[in-house]
Amino acid sequence: MPRALDVLIVDDDPLITRALARVLRGRHTVRLAEDLGQALALLEERTPDVVLCDFCMGDLTAAGFLRTVRARWPQVRLVLHSASRAELWHELLADGPIDGAVVKPAAIDDLMASLEA
Repeated sequence: MPRALDVLIVDDDPLITRALARVLRGRHTVRLAEDLGQALALLEERTPDVVLCDFCMGDLTAAGFLRTVRARWPQVRLVLHSASRAELWHELLADGPIDGAVVKPAAIDDLMASLEA
């Protein structure tokens, strides 16, 4: 059985954050952030093992946030969780700021595999 992880979910849709939290809480510790500023504050408080982040956050994308997290917390696994077209975020996979990506809606097994890789 995989070890329990500390997961920070970053998504501006409260229905998605609550659904992801319900799925993950049986196996992992979960914290939620509904905006990028709140996510950075939570990262400062305690460094998670994994950040599961949406790509589109209101009128912004999370690209800058993900690059910041990679630079400041290189040990954190960064997983994009997005319904956006892959060509919008593919460069994040190609040039290294993220470790993986799952497309919404993701099957639970795919989601778990992306976090635990």
